Amino acid sequence: MYRIHRLGGFQEVALLLGIQPKKRPAGWWNLENLEAEVAAFMSVLWTEIADPDTGETYYFHQVTGEQKDRPPNATGSRSSATAMPTSSAVKAAGRWDLHYGIVENGGYAEVGRQLGRKTIRQNWYLEEMLGSFEATAREALRAMQEVEDLTGEAQTRLPTMRTLRDLGLTDLERAIQHHGGFAKVAARMGVPPRHRPRGYWKDIRHLQVELIDFIEAREGELDGDTFLPTLEELRAAGRHDLRYALQLHGSSKVATLLGLNIRRRAPRAREAAGD
Repeated sequence: MYRIHRLGGFQEVALLLGIQPKKRPAGWWNLENLEAEVAAFMSVLWTEIADPDTGETYYFHQVTGEQKDRPPNATGSRSSATAMPTSSAVKAAGRWDLHYGIVENGGYAEVGRQLGRKTIRQNWYLEEMLGSFEATAREALRAMQEVEDLTGEAQTRLPTMRTLRDLGLTDLERAIQHHGGFAKVAARMGVPPRHRPRGYWKDIRHLQVELIDFIEAREGELDGDTFLPTLEELRAAGRHDLRYALQLHGSSKVATLLGLNIRRRAPRAREAAGD
């Protein structure tokens, strides 16, 4: 939606592509047609986002702020399928026809009520970050400090998307995406980027080097450094990139290459009588 907005909106893009913009006949904007148009509008507002650290893909809804690990289906999700779009989202998409149709029928609150759609209300905290890069940068620095306090390791880069979710800072993640994404926000803040070349973690040698660095930096904390870090230890340290790479290649394979042991879960206590 934002790419289309930067090009002047749907009408302008349609003209650039040689596509005839739709014209609605008189009387088109009744409640039945409004529901169909709103439903279609909400269903296309999912944005696919690739985490530059892990290569994982997430899906983010530009109105409701929902986040999914899997592609949403044609109807999106229960929340996006039953929510009323905001006027700012409709205008940003260049859908002035839909905007005027809603206004003609009493406005966003009234149309939402008649269609049985919930109105999305953004909290002031999120609104401040969406409207101010400085506010977003300030909260990002606070998040970096929080990660540092939790892990005991100095943070020089922005937390990953997964880390922000683990900390419950989804509003900050949404604001960062609004201001251009993690790489652009990091550049504007003067923070080193986390981005690695595409396919970086597919080369197991990169994982070997970075795991060794991770273990050496935590000398004495991981059972004498003879064990491969667990996925939970990597998660707690905020190293979701290593966690992803370890899952990609398999713990057994990596442990064998590095000459490390793997922690085994304690076997369940056998049930008495008959075992």
